[in-house]
Amino acid sequence: MPTSPSSPSSPRPAADTLDRLAAVLLDSRSDPVLAVGIADLPPAADPADLPDDGVELYLRPLGEVDDLIGFVAPASWSAVGVVASGVARSLEPPHRPEPVEVVHLVGRDGTAATWLRGADGGETRSDDVEGIVPDLCRRVLGLPTIAPREPATDLFDALWLDAVCATALARDLGDPRPGWEEVVACFPAPVAPGADASTLRRERTRTAGSWAALRRRAGLGRLHVPGLRRSGVAWMDDGLFARWSLSAVPHHGELLDDLAFLLPAPVARRIHQVLSREDASWAGGADGA
Repeated sequence: MPTSPSSPSSPRPAADTLDRLAAVLLDSRSDPVLAVGIADLPPAADPADLPDDGVELYLRPLGEVDDLIGFVAPASWSAVGVVASGVARSLEPPHRPEPVEVVHLVGRDGTAATWLRGADGGETRSDDVEGIVPDLCRRVLGLPTIAPREPATDLFDALWLDAVCATALARDLGDPRPGWEEVVACFPAPVAPGADASTLRRERTRTAGSWAALRRRAGLGRLHVPGLRRSGVAWMDDGLFARWSLSAVPHHGELLDDLAFLLPAPVARRIHQVLSREDASWAGGADGA
C-alpha cells in the first residue's frame, strides 16, 4: 500500500456504503488477516450502485494487525479497515467459542463499525467496538483514539516487575534469590545503584506521571516496550500507545503474585513500599534472604 499524508478534505463514506462493502469483504476474503484501503468512495450512495460508482479497494495481506503500525493512508482513501478470522464467546452460558469472520471499517469522518459473521451465516453489527484494531485503523487515517483509562503507572510497574521476574527466573537452581541491588538495576528509570524505596517511589511518580510522559520517553529510546520501535511510538497517540503497550506485557497483578514467591521477604516489602500497594499477599513476600 502506498503512503502519503492524510487530508481532511477527503470524501466521507456513508454508513450504508460501509455496510455494503463489509458484506463484499466477508464474502471474498481469502487471507487470514487483510488490510483494506477504500478510495473514491462517494459520500452518499445507493449500496446497490457501488460497482458503478468506481469504488477502488486496495488489499494487503498482513502477518498480524501490528503490521499496520507506522502506515499513513494516502489522501485519496476515504476509509480503511481490517478483515480477519476470530473467535466469539456468548455472554450467556455456556459461553461456547464460535469461529467468526470479522470486518472493522473506519471512515475519515470517524464513522466506524464492526461486523461479525458466524459459521451459521448470521451477522452482528456494532458501532462502538474498542480495542487495538479500531485504534490502528484510526491512526492510519490520522484520527485520534480514545484516551487511556488505566494510569500510566500500570505500564511502568509491569515493565519493572517483568524485568525483576526475568532476573529471578534466569538464576540457576540453588542460586540465592535476587537482592535489592538487582531489583533496583531493573528499574525502568535512571536511579543510583541500590537507591532506597523512597527514591524509587519519587522517580516512579515523576517518570510515569502521564501517558504522554511515558510515550515521550519511549520515543526517545529511554523506555523500552517489547516489540515496539521508536518510529512506531511517534506514529501512535497516547490512547493507542497505552493499550498496545499494556497488551504487550503481563498484567502487573500477575507479576506481583509471581514475585511474592520469587523474592526474599525484605526485598518484597521494599518493592511494596515503592508501589504503595495494599495487596495483602505482598505484606510478607517469600521467607529467607
